[in-house]
Amino acid sequence: MSTEVKKRLRGRPPAGTDGKRVRDYAPLLVRVPPRTREIITAIANLTGRSSSQVMNEMVSVYHIHYLKQFEPRLYFQVEEAITKDDEPTPNQNDEH
Repeated sequence: MSTEVKKRLRGRPPAGTDGKRVRDYAPLLVRVPPRTREIITAIANLTGRSSSQVMNEMVSVYHIHYLKQFEPRLYFQVEEAITKDDEPTPNQNDEH
């Protein structure tokens, strides 16, 4: 019998997308009605996900499914805005 011992890392495992640390994400404060907060909390508790993960999935579903199907013009405007944000600005490439 092999007696392999796995070394456990300290602390919580990364809970972000692709194993990234959540604390490296940009914070966002959103005010929502109590009922909306209750729904988010219930989904998080029932699925074992964090509220942050639930919100991220909700935004993705709204963006990909709802906008693309029912408001395609707005969907493509959002895609264009996202693409522009990903492009480096001239100052980002300057080395000083």
